[in-house]
Amino acid sequence: MVSGGPAASVPGRDGTAIHSAGNNDVECGVLPAAEGVARVTVAGWIKKDSAGSTVYLGNHGDNTDGFHISPNGDGEVYFAVAAPGGSPPGWWEAAGYSLDDAQWHHYVLVFDGTQSSNEMRLKGYVDGQQVDLDFVGTIPSSTPGGNQTWYLLRSVFADYTVDDVRVYDRPLGSAEVERLYLTTGGNSGEGCTAPQGNEGALFYNTRCGVMQYCDGASWIGIGKALDGPTCCPNVGDQCSDGTYYAGAIGGTDVYVSAAAHETTTTWNNGTANYTSTGFTSTTDGPGNTAGLVALADAGAPYEAAMYCDGLSAHGYDDWYLPAIAELDLIWNAGNPTGNVAEQSGYNYWSSSESNAQNAMMFGFSNGVADDDLKDDPMEWGRLIRCVRR
Repeated sequence: MVSGGPAASVPGRDGTAIHSAGNNDVECGVLPAAEGVARVTVAGWIKKDSAGSTVYLGNHGDNTDGFHISPNGDGEVYFAVAAPGGSPPGWWEAAGYSLDDAQWHHYVLVFDGTQSSNEMRLKGYVDGQQVDLDFVGTIPSSTPGGNQTWYLLRSVFADYTVDDVRVYDRPLGSAEVERLYLTTGGNSGEGCTAPQGNEGALFYNTRCGVMQYCDGASWIGIGKALDGPTCCPNVGDQCSDGTYYAGAIGGTDVYVSAAAHETTTTWNNGTANYTSTGFTSTTDGPGNTAGLVALADAGAPYEAAMYCDGLSAHGYDDWYLPAIAELDLIWNAGNPTGNVAEQSGYNYWSSSESNAQNAMMFGFSNGVADDDLKDDPMEWGRLIRCVRR
């Protein structure tokens, strides 16, 4: 419903967008998928008409029932989940991230009230990347209820434009958020971020003590081919080339690709033509991967192994599908490396076969290894993260 006058249809980030035209609101009514629920994701593109203004996407509510994304006039972006029946100002039981301009940005609020800590219950993403949040109060275990009205536009505060707003009835993982950003108008990778730079740009990373150049998508440490990745002496560190150091297995260091290179696929060719491959090693990911790629049996091509074998990222092309023990290495005793998806229901394929029908997989929500059918559909949350030695 539109109130206070018509909203304008304007060119957006992904097709046509809606822009406020004076004192009007665009109401969605009550959204059951976001009312009093324990798990939900809200995503959308927002462009303020001017910096210093405050805008909202979601349920603005009053002091105790707000649930929204708000690029605020104070220079912060608030990802707000108010405690039902909480003390005013409940909507400030939120998390803030500093950003204030009049450019298009993609915002995602991921809420999982089944988790125990603020950091796990509420995550914020800006332009496809998870951001560090400053929490105030305790994030509740469910969103506010009470049949609250949801808004695409609330121009009583300021004029702005919104595009491609989505509500999911589950928490999206980091790889899904990044894919959503890229497929709805985000930067396709032609250029680097943190810091911003075009392909061919150079800068000196003072934290790592290394010169880096932009290869069009990632910052690459110069000289790494001779010296190896730098700036990652500790397990979990992000290296100068953008990879993550997972530790050593068999005396050899293992590095994890960034979330931007994560994908989802079946383990085999997606059919029930189950075949025993013989590649059951729990530690030899390179050997398993090479063997699976070379097979031409009824289960081939083995999509998970093929993806990693063909990956070119961070300046390397020697990636492979990790064996189950290497995924346990990434688990890092409950402090996972490389921003892997930690939500319940998401599992990462390993290159370790369990039997003719099943392959082993690993869940980072609980650190448990399991197995499942090799043709499990991608919709069931079967993820791929490649590693190298």
